[in-house]
Amino acid sequence: MRVVGFFWDGERRRLRAGPRIALHLLLLGVMLVVLQLVGPRVPQLALGPIAFASVLSITLGAARVLDRRPLVDLGLRVDAPRALDLAAGALVGTGAIGLVAGLEVALGAADYGALVVDRERALHAVLVGIFFVGVAIQEELVFRGYQLLNLTEGLTSARLSPARAAALATVLSAAVFGLAHAGNDGASIVATLQVAVAGGTLLAVGFLLTGDLAFSIGLHFAWNFTQCVLGMPVSGYVLSDAAVLTRAPHGSDMLTGGAFGPEASVLGLVAMLLGTAASVGYVRVRYGSLVLRVRLGVTPERRSSSEPPSGDR
Repeated sequence: MRVVGFFWDGERRRLRAGPRIALHLLLLGVMLVVLQLVGPRVPQLALGPIAFASVLSITLGAARVLDRRPLVDLGLRVDAPRALDLAAGALVGTGAIGLVAGLEVALGAADYGALVVDRERALHAVLVGIFFVGVAIQEELVFRGYQLLNLTEGLTSARLSPARAAALATVLSAAVFGLAHAGNDGASIVATLQVAVAGGTLLAVGFLLTGDLAFSIGLHFAWNFTQCVLGMPVSGYVLSDAAVLTRAPHGSDMLTGGAFGPEASVLGLVAMLLGTAASVGYVRVRYGSLVLRVRLGVTPERRSSSEPPSGDR
């Protein structure tokens, strides 16, 4: 019975958090293998939408079947208050990368020049923007909406409050987030650690403190897209056809991030830390307090130690 109890929550009639997370990761891994096998037989333009639909289906299906929770618990709400959070997150992401570019110029680490924006380049920018919207939604849903939520839930106990469990869960989910980028072009130990520790924390704050994914999705999208239009590598990917500026780095990799881009640089780290501070400041002003607002499937006694989700104030 103890073995069964380790895997099964009889009170809620579902698997415990650890097995749920493991199954979710396993399904995503199988999906990646299948996509690699069928990739050569599928038109290149179709792979992105197929991958996006697969990730959403697996994650939303896991939430309903394995977690037995309403999808809103993953932070998926579409309304006016969430639109404000989305815009605020996008502003923080844009400002953070703009700061990196400004510091690069000020320190002599890179030069920027304007490009002629014709119809073809504008079209590329729009298509890349749509692509980054999909990236932001699926990565935030997987790493924050599903995994961070379940890790927080699983770690919450009589000895570990929901807030402390969320802090530990952020570290664990951020590590997985960093490892997911470790195979990208130009990735290094420094890049992986910064994406994990600083990047994972930056994107987790909005979800944990608002209870919804809108802020994190807006920030994630703007962070990537702004790098692209400024001619920067985006986690090792160069999408120069969509850039409106040329970037000529000539400083050390410590300042420019090398082939991986700003996320592997000291300036990128500064932007992540300041972005985290700006995110906390926004929540403090917008919501009035800094408390854990994610919807945890914990007992009422445990839930009482954190403020119920709101977000409409």
